Amino acid sequence: MKSPLKANRFLRLRPATDIRSGVYGVLRSLADLMIDADISMSELEEIAKRAYVSVASNRSAKRNGSVNQSSVAAITGLSRPEVKALFLKNPSDPVKAPRSRAGRVIDGWTNDSRFITSAGEARVIPLATGQRSFAELVRLYAGDIPPKAMLDRLERLKLVRILPASRSQPRRVQLARTTAAARLNPQVAVVLGHLSDALRAACSEESVPFSTVRLFANDESQLAAVGRAANERKEAFLSGLESSFPPVPGNERTIEIVLGLWQTKSNSTAPERDEPTKRPRVSSRQKRRP
Repeated sequence: MKSPLKANRFLRLRPATDIRSGVYGVLRSLADLMIDADISMSELEEIAKRAYVSVASNRSAKRNGSVNQSSVAAITGLSRPEVKALFLKNPSDPVKAPRSRAGRVIDGWTNDSRFITSAGEARVIPLATGQRSFAELVRLYAGDIPPKAMLDRLERLKLVRILPASRSQPRRVQLARTTAAARLNPQVAVVLGHLSDALRAACSEESVPFSTVRLFANDESQLAAVGRAANERKEAFLSGLESSFPPVPGNERTIEIVLGLWQTKSNSTAPERDEPTKRPRVSSRQKRRP
């Protein structure tokens, strides 16, 4: 019988054979957030360049605070003119890169005189036909994207509303908002920070111990009970741990503890039971041997 609790294990992150595979996994999760926020590949590329130049500048900075732009170019793989142009930008400046197809459609809808009212508001436009229709808007501002695909995208982003057809008017499209409403959860920043530390250690010679504990459950109800117990007792654990240490001065280094609770499926399978051997039936048509 398996013990319900295994002793803590210390995992050591070793230099990855190919850090790109780990980065790909991280970017897949990040792409989910970027797509929900309607951030295009071009915008993400511009943000990534700024981040690369910022980190490379910190690494190549001299004692007097000056930064060698050639060194930054060597680290990032960017050309020196690109690095110079990025140095002149403020990190908080808006990203000037081609917007997503959905963003371009919204821009045309709110700026093109054919699709706005005299008061400057976006018109409610017919879905299929006409010079001021949604199909024409997509043709002008979304390139080769079919109107149906663009409509699905705008609906997923909750940027438009579809008004049903009536006796006097066909189906129409109404602009609900001009930007995607997706927002990052504040906890994402904490998780990304720890992920950054783990990736940095994984591609270096440093070893970072992670104390883990495994809990086994025999069925779903027991698993739910273990999850509830761990979730309810984490607050008591953290408060007790915090109260056992003196207050930390502002200039001292601190350590942050993040508790995560997740469920994984075991790869082990139950042994197959030997089925009892069945005796072959004798058909009534078969002749029995004497």
